[in-house]
Amino acid sequence: MSEYRNNRSHKKHTSRGGIQRKGHGNKKRVKMTVQRRKRIIRIRLTIAFLILAVIVCALIFIKAQSDKRKEGERITASNIGHAKVMVDFKAVDKKYNAFLKEAEEQQKIEAKAASDAQKEKEENEFKEECVHFIAAGDNLIHEKVYQSADMSQPVWNYDALYENVSDYVAKADIAAVNQETPFVADHSEVSGYPDFGTPTEIGDALIEAGFDVFQFATNHMYDKGMYGIESTINYCKLHPDKTYLGIHESEEDASNIKVVESKGIKIAMLNYSTFLNKEDENLPSYVIDRPSEERIMNDVANAKNISDFVIIFLHDGTEYDPQPSDSQRIYENAALEAGADALICSHSHVLEGFNTVTRSDGHEMLVYYGLGNFISSQDSAQCLLGGMADFYIHKDEVSGECEVYYEDLVPTVTHYDFDSNYFTVYLLEDYTDELAANHSITDVSGEVVDLEYFNYYADIAKQAVY
Repeated sequence: MSEYRNNRSHKKHTSRGGIQRKGHGNKKRVKMTVQRRKRIIRIRLTIAFLILAVIVCALIFIKAQSDKRKEGERITASNIGHAKVMVDFKAVDKKYNAFLKEAEEQQKIEAKAASDAQKEKEENEFKEECVHFIAAGDNLIHEKVYQSADMSQPVWNYDALYENVSDYVAKADIAAVNQETPFVADHSEVSGYPDFGTPTEIGDALIEAGFDVFQFATNHMYDKGMYGIESTINYCKLHPDKTYLGIHESEEDASNIKVVESKGIKIAMLNYSTFLNKEDENLPSYVIDRPSEERIMNDVANAKNISDFVIIFLHDGTEYDPQPSDSQRIYENAALEAGADALICSHSHVLEGFNTVTRSDGHEMLVYYGLGNFISSQDSAQCLLGGMADFYIHKDEVSGECEVYYEDLVPTVTHYDFDSNYFTVYLLEDYTDELAANHSITDVSGEVVDLEYFNYYADIAKQAVY
């Protein structure tokens, strides 16, 4: 018990002593609290500093991120702007390329125009050195044609017949025409088909239009007998500056080959008719030139001795047939072998084509197989379409040889209007559907003509291969 109490006393004592120690240790406890507080303050300051540092870092980070974002946005905007600029550049580049292409095309056009102008200039200069030669077809003066003049006057005027082609004819250096019918000075002898007698005023109109070579070797030239021959020759004597072919008043005249000189080029011309409508065994052979293979060979040989270029006008063929006849082929071959340079045929009254034929040694001859009618009052539409041979003759200054250039067939149209008593000839390129609608061929034969009709048959003739 005492031990138990002693223990309890000891515990109490201890407790009290502890309290006492506690009481005795207040100063130390305060001291420790200050230190602790200082430590706490330091800790808190450190924490505050760390927090502040964290905040600052956060702010710096946020700002950096913001700056980065802004930079990104700036870069993105820049890229967008750059892309836009690139798009704009592409649009500009596209427009520029289009401009360059347009400029290039324009340069090509201008270069071609300049080249064409230079080529045309050179061509014109070359043509100036050449002899421009044209030849018209059958000048067939029917009754209605010569009645188109005011026959109440002492002198009949036929300028209207050729007024629409006169500018074209006058531009040629030499223009020839096949005068199908004989000239008569006496108006009482004037007549139409079948025994033609043509007023000399027709010749005046042809000369006024610009023709200077007349072919008279035709099947109708003896229609009026020797009167018609003599009257025609007498008319030609009134115009000594013109050249007439195919008929003669003497053997001496018949032996003289006609040569026309232009631009230093001498051109010999021969003219033959294979037949006459009125054959007369008493007619002297020299009066009207008639062909044979032997004569053509001899005449061409003689002509070549006195000229640079030889043209044969041959009145032959089958009427209304656009194909060459057998006799044409025979004389064509003879002319080629003899060395003729051009062969121009008439008589068929319809338009035929043209071609260049070549001899075995390379010599070339230009051939027109039929020029159709120049003017007439025939009542078939196919006889209204004619043509003019058109080519240039050039002489080489060194060799003296002549060549043909720019050969062509220029279509013509005979137009007549009975209501106005108007007869004339047009170049097809100048003819119109309005004129065709007023053509009296419809009243005569019932045929309807227009530009399509004439162009169609003109193209056939130009493209024909014989």
